[in-house]
Amino acid sequence: MHLFVTGATGFLGTAVITAATRAGHTVTALTRGGTDRLPAQVTRVHGDVRQPGRVSLLEGVRTVVEAINKAGGPPNRRLG
Repeated sequence: MHLFVTGATGFLGTAVITAATRAGHTVTALTRGGTDRLPAQVTRVHGDVRQPGRVSLLEGVRTVVEAINKAGGPPNRRLG
């Protein structure tokens, strides 16, 4: 299976990618940096989920895992 993972270099994303690659799955990771944490067989795509036109990256992907902690905005902003 081909997975596309956002938040790939974070705690959850790294764990998902490690498990997926060990199980023999193909993984594409959307990252903003820190790709040295990822297994060598992972396809790395540098970018940001807020960039328009990134849908083309999902071609051939069967599963999307959104493991983003925060996609921008003021830190520690309280809602409500």
